Formats: sequence, structure tokens, C-alpha cells
Amino acid sequence: MAKVYNSKTPKSPSSAFLQLHTKAGALAERSLYRRAAEVWRGGHTSAGLTEQERDLCVHNADLCAGQAKYTGKPES
Repeated sequence: MAKVYNSKTPKSPSSAFLQLHTKAGALAERSLYRRAAEVWRGGHTSAGLTEQERDLCVHNADLCAGQAKYTGKPES
């Protein structure tokens, strides 16, 4: 599995951030990077996140999107 998460994580992440982290991580482990990026992008607008956590969501979405490879067919 490629590195999906930023090494700088909040010292005490909110439960909303932890849910995003878990969901996106599960998708990335299955190489569904585009879907993981969408999860992170959805977190950017989520209520209950701090500004630092929203910035991490944007960063993690970019990392996942960079890992995605075009295969000419939709992900299953």
C-alpha cells in the first residue's frame, strides 16, 4: 500500500476525522484511490473538523488522487 496519510496528524483528532481516516484507509488498501480521494474531499466540507484537519483532508485527497492510475475503465 502506498502512503496515503500525511505524517503530520492532529495530536487529538476529532471523531469525524478518525471516521474519514478509517474509511479512506480501507478504500486505499484495496487500491481504490479515487474513491478514497472523494472521501477526503467530502471531509473538507464536513462540520466538526478543525482548520488543521480540513487542511489534512485536502492534502490526503491530493495524495490519493496522485496514486490513482487511469486504466481506461471505471473502478469496480
